[in-house]
Amino acid sequence: MGRNYRDETRKPYQDPGDKDFTLEQLRTGSLLRIADAVEKMAANYTALQNERDRGLRWYEEERDANAVLRRRIVSLRGHITRLKRLSERED
Repeated sequence: MGRNYRDETRKPYQDPGDKDFTLEQLRTGSLLRIADAVEKMAANYTALQNERDRGLRWYEEERDANAVLRRRIVSLRGHITRLKRLSERED
């Protein structure tokens, strides 16, 4: 049989007595088309999950880098305060 079940299910069928394809073959073709659509939706869903994961990873990396910079600023403020106290003592 050279015809494709998927292609056959796209044709409009009005006569249930059409003997070219059996009802079981038409059902099989319909299920194959549904499976194709579900796989396509799953691919989009997977892409969305990957994008979300990438965004979360970037957020966490930036948060960690930000924490390092905050600690550096606190440390430098401490050094400035210490230098000011030293210069006040010398005066």
